[in-house]
Amino acid sequence: MEDWPATVDEAVDRLIARLSLKDKATIARMRESDLHGLNMILGFLIGEEFGLWEGNKQLMRSCCSEAGKPELDAGEAGAIIIKKMWKILKKEYELKLLK
Repeated sequence: MEDWPATVDEAVDRLIARLSLKDKATIARMRESDLHGLNMILGFLIGEEFGLWEGNKQLMRSCCSEAGKPELDAGEAGAIIIKKMWKILKKEYELKLLK
């Protein structure tokens, strides 16, 4: 077994740690409707490196819990991780307008 993340939060932390400041800001500025394109790019990486296709049951359970669903496929689980990452980056890196 690989050193896979066991929870959505752990997976998100690992993804964020790998992103450049520019990538973090770019993702933070995305609209939720644009996340599908991000899923296409990062989905493969998440599935491959975090074991979603190879039996990382702990992470899959965490994704199901996060989504409030009894079952997800690997693609849906990856989308859950990406959406949570986006929410965190949006809070931390999105440019704020000054009043």
